[in-house]
Amino acid sequence: MPSAAGGESPTMNIQSESIGTVTEIRLEGNLCGGDDSKAVELLLDGLLAEGRREFEVDLQKVGWINSSGLGFLYACHRLIRSKGGRFTLKNLNHRVRQILEVSRFLEVLDVREEPGRAVPG
Repeated sequence: MPSAAGGESPTMNIQSESIGTVTEIRLEGNLCGGDDSKAVELLLDGLLAEGRREFEVDLQKVGWINSSGLGFLYACHRLIRSKGGRFTLKNLNHRVRQILEVSRFLEVLDVREEPGRAVPG
C-alpha cells in the first residue's frame, strides 16, 4: 500500500527483547517485503545462531501486509519450526487480522489470541 509521502512504504521499525526463553519482536510500519523483511530475516538468523528458538511477533503497530509480507511470515514460520522452534504472532490489530483471515493464513500460522495461549495453525 503506498504511503502518502511518495509511493513507497515507510521503513519498518523493528525492536526485539528476550525475556527468559522467548524473544519478542515488535514490528511497526508496513510489512511489504524488500529491505524491511531482510532486516527481520537478519535479526532472526542472528537469534537462531545464538540458540534462540521461541519467537513472538507483535503486529499491533503493523498497518499493512501485502502478499510479499505474508509469504515472508510463512517462510519464517516454516524455518523456525524446522529447527524445533516456535513462531507465534500476537496482538493482531483489526486490519492485520482481516488480511490474515481473507488470505487464510490464520489457519496456517500460530496466533496468540489471549495472554499465554497460542492457537496452533
